[in-house]
Amino acid sequence: MVRNPADGNGYIVGAITIINEKPKYSSYGFKFKPEDKDVTWLYNGDGLAILRSSPHLKIDNKKVYLFVLELKVGDYEFYDYNLVTNTGIGYAIKSSKNKFNIPFKVEADAINYIGNIAFFPNYNINDTVILISDNFEEDLGLLKEKYPRKNWQIIQNITLKEGHISNTLIEFE
Repeated sequence: MVRNPADGNGYIVGAITIINEKPKYSSYGFKFKPEDKDVTWLYNGDGLAILRSSPHLKIDNKKVYLFVLELKVGDYEFYDYNLVTNTGIGYAIKSSKNKFNIPFKVEADAINYIGNIAFFPNYNINDTVILISDNFEEDLGLLKEKYPRKNWQIIQNITLKEGHISNTLIEFE
């Protein structure tokens, strides 16, 4: 049976890749919210989050985590990231110190590939923590294998290519 999104919903899909990680952070997150909603102490957004211990795939120095997320139709934006260290006794969260927003759209009855979100826990050569790139063909094969019941006929490649970034550690490829 092929599964389509519920009425009034769509999917965002992609991959989160952790590169060159020595056990430094126990989880990684990329927070988003509807564009017309403010972050307050009552609402601080939703997000994509992964645990370091549960990758779907290991390739060389990379751990790959696939995601499929069903959301209500609308305009959203990524606005923060979290790198969490949990020692068992306590924990620490590293977040972006600078504001940014990276918009994306969820469309009815659609699967939107938003890209491969790579985290560099120790920074890359450009001092980047996050690199968003178009890895559509490779990720699509992995997504189809991991989630065979999704209606992959309706997928669109809308890899995130830009946003309002001021001195953050994010780049697009």
